[in-house]
Amino acid sequence: NTGPFGIGPGLPADIVPDTGSTAILLGLGFFGIILVTHCLDRNVRRHY
Repeated sequence: NTGPFGIGPGLPADIVPDTGSTAILLGLGFFGIILVTHCLDRNVRRHY
């Protein structure tokens, strides 16, 4: 099984992040996406 973080062939086991850091990365990415879309939405609304 090759997961989203390269779990499986190609990477040694110690590069694979544990559950905590994976959750933190996913949370940061999700928050960043929300922040970017919010700023873009506000800019679009200001222009039109």
